[in-house]
Amino acid sequence: MEIAVFILLGLGLFINAMSVVGLLRFPDIYTRLHAATKTTTFGTIFIVAGVIVHSFIVDDEASVTIIMHSAIALAVVIFTNPISAHAIARAALYFGIKPYGVVINDLSEKQKQARRKRV
Repeated sequence: MEIAVFILLGLGLFINAMSVVGLLRFPDIYTRLHAATKTTTFGTIFIVAGVIVHSFIVDDEASVTIIMHSAIALAVVIFTNPISAHAIARAALYFGIKPYGVVINDLSEKQKQARRKRV
């Protein structure tokens, strides 16, 4: 069982490290948010799973408390991480920050009128 704990903790740490790489590598706020929220959520899931499995192994008086606190912390991370990322992305869009490499095709007035006539 201890090997399972090490595997879960190692996997969680690896996924969180990939989040750091994504934050350094990606070009704009939207892709960085993706790296930060997705990987840290899954990394946290594996780390907390390792803590819970370790608490089952130890099996002392504090195990139930640790398991309950870990489950509550995991639920908070799972529910708040996507909501906060969505709020940050909407704020960035509201302030006019465009995604990197996106081509925006603005139609001229003539093209808009021609399109309206066709429809």
